[in-house]
Amino acid sequence: MARLRRRQEARQGRDVRRQADAPRELPDLRQAARNVALYDGAGVAGFALDLNRAGRDRIDGDAVAREFHGGFADMAVSHAALARLWREEKYLVDTHTAVAYAVYLDYREKTGDGTKTVIASTASPYKFANSVAGAIGAPACEDEFRTLENLCEATGLPVPGSLKALEAEPVLHDNVIDKADIKNAVAGALL
Repeated sequence: MARLRRRQEARQGRDVRRQADAPRELPDLRQAARNVALYDGAGVAGFALDLNRAGRDRIDGDAVAREFHGGFADMAVSHAALARLWREEKYLVDTHTAVAYAVYLDYREKTGDGTKTVIASTASPYKFANSVAGAIGAPACEDEFRTLENLCEATGLPVPGSLKALEAEPVLHDNVIDKADIKNAVAGALL
């Protein structure tokens, strides 16, 4: 959203700095917060002074709050969002992306902000087949490979080859360790 706003301001003739002008050594959230501060030269100067004088980084919470929205979704809410996205758009997402979508829907409802939004998905829905199948009403099974097939049948989306190939691979790790025995199991594995 910050990048879109900078583009809009640039089109309106305002003096803005591009994200590429910002330092790159910071973690993503800090970098994003600093990019927010680029709207205000005094904000950038404040960051530099704090770092030089006090040896600490400071993020202007108000500036960040104007640009970012945080939220959460429990399993029921995220599964409902996943099901809605599948039902309405025939777009299948993994459970983590469903959380992001649920938070987006909540944000849009609370703020009325109709800005076009990109949600980056980082996993295949097949990676979490039992949860995804349950959310869209497809049969989930104890045999996860059968659940992959059920999800494919329900959605028409192919199972990724890498997951399909796992069924033919030998099981390498089949130990189940009780919580109380973890310390001894780790010690035994290291000795």
